[in-house]
Amino acid sequence: MPDLSDFEFTDQYRWKQQVLKDLNIQDIRQITEISLSQAIVQPPYVDATSNTAQGLETAYRNLLSPPSVKGTDIRDWISMELLQGKTTELTNKLALDALNSGAGGIIIEVDDTTDHRQLLKGISLSECYLGLEGTSENVIRLLDDVSSTDTTLAGHLAMSDLMSFLFDQTDEFRSLMDRHQDLRTLVVREFGTEFGTLQEIAQLLSQAVMVINRLMEAGASLTTTLANIQFRLVLSNSYLWEICRLRCLRILFHQVICKYGLPKVPEPSSISIHGIVNMPNDQASDSDGRIHPLIQSTSQAMSAILGGCNFLTVMPHSVGPDGDHSDRLHRNVSNILREESFLGKVLDPVAGAYYLEGLTHKMLREIWTKFTEQERTGGYQE
Repeated sequence: MPDLSDFEFTDQYRWKQQVLKDLNIQDIRQITEISLSQAIVQPPYVDATSNTAQGLETAYRNLLSPPSVKGTDIRDWISMELLQGKTTELTNKLALDALNSGAGGIIIEVDDTTDHRQLLKGISLSECYLGLEGTSENVIRLLDDVSSTDTTLAGHLAMSDLMSFLFDQTDEFRSLMDRHQDLRTLVVREFGTEFGTLQEIAQLLSQAVMVINRLMEAGASLTTTLANIQFRLVLSNSYLWEICRLRCLRILFHQVICKYGLPKVPEPSSISIHGIVNMPNDQASDSDGRIHPLIQSTSQAMSAILGGCNFLTVMPHSVGPDGDHSDRLHRNVSNILREESFLGKVLDPVAGAYYLEGLTHKMLREIWTKFTEQERTGGYQE
C-alpha cells in the first residue's frame, strides 16, 4: 500500500517553477496573490517551509475548543435556536419543537410578552441552555418570576441596554451576577457594521476590557467577571477566514486576561464564544446564481465549529407561514455536522494546518495592532 514516501517532495521554489513553466507566465503573483485585507495577502503556495511563524498560533494548539461535558465526544458545542417575532403561544410551541428535535438550547426575546408562565410552559429549564434577549428590565422581570420556582437556570442574558445598565446601575448589576451564577450576564457583541472584519475582533476585545475595568473599579471579582463574559460573533461566508477569526478572538482575549495578573489564569477553552450563522431573509437558490441557503449555512457553521465555538445558532431563511420547514433544515445543519460528520471527535481539527496557522499568525498581529491603537486613543468607551 503506498505511503507518503511514494510522493516526491515539492517545496515552494519547485512548485513556483513548475507553475511558471506550465502557464507560460513571468510572475506568479499575477494569477495567485489575493488581498484578504489591507495588511494581509494570501500567498500562492503554503507548506511546512513557508510557515516560519512559531508564535501564539502554535502555542495554543489543541487549547481552543471547549471540551465535551457529555463524555461521548472529545469536544462539543451547544446548538441554540433563536425564536423571535412570534406570539407567546407560538414561541412556546417552537421552543418545545426545537428542544425535542435536537437543539441544546433556545434563545427567547422577552420584550414582547409578560405571560412568562405560558412562554415557558412545559420547558424543562434545568435541562436546557436558556438565552434571554431584551431590555434589562424585561429580562430581570422574567428571571424573578422563574427564580420564584426554585429552578436552576443555565444560559446567558443578552441585554440590549447592557452598557447603560452596567454603568448607571453597577451595584445592581453585580447583585444580578451574584444571584444567577450559572448565567452569563455580559454578552459582548458588536453593534456596528464591522461584521466579518478584523476590526470587529479588536472592538470586541476593547469592549470586554472596558466591561472588566468598570466592574473591577466597582469592587467586583475579576474571576466572577470573566466567568460572566460571552462573546457573540456573526459569521460571514469567508470559510477559512472565519475559522481564523474565532481562533484569534480566543487567543487574544486569553492574552488580555493574562495581563491582569491572576494567580491562576482560566484555560483558553473556558472563554465562551457564540457563533451566529447569519442568513439573509430570502430564498436564494442555485438557479439564480447565488449560494444556496443550506450550503451557505453549512459553510458558516463549519467555520464556527472548526474555529472553536461553544454555542452555535443557525439562522433560518423563511419558508412557509411560520418557517417550520426552514427551522428544521437549519437546525439539522448542526446535528449532521456533529452526528454524521463527526466534528466533535477531534479536539482541534485545524491545529498544524500550514495555511490556517500562517493566516492566524498574520491576523493576530493585525488585530493586536488595531486593539492597542484603540486602547491608546481611549478604548471602546471613547
